[in-house]
Amino acid sequence: MKTAELRAATVDDRRRVSLPAEIPPGSAVTFQRIDADTWVIKRQRRDHGYVFVMVATVQNLRTDPEWEKIEGVFARAAMQGLTEPKE
Repeated sequence: MKTAELRAATVDDRRRVSLPAEIPPGSAVTFQRIDADTWVIKRQRRDHGYVFVMVATVQNLRTDPEWEKIEGVFARAAMQGLTEPKE
């Protein structure tokens, strides 16, 4: 297990902080304020390809005969080639 590295620095007149050499210039970082004297700096890494999709819960669908026809075509096409399950 790697121990945490403590780095002390002073803030210059433009309020800049020096970060470790492992963080390349231009990297995205976030500063999270914990309390009046405590800040956590975290490097933001590349997205891993996960996507979260929010979907609203539909409580009530109105009837739409045109959509019912389209949905029936989808259902029939999906059922073609399926075999009855064996028990």
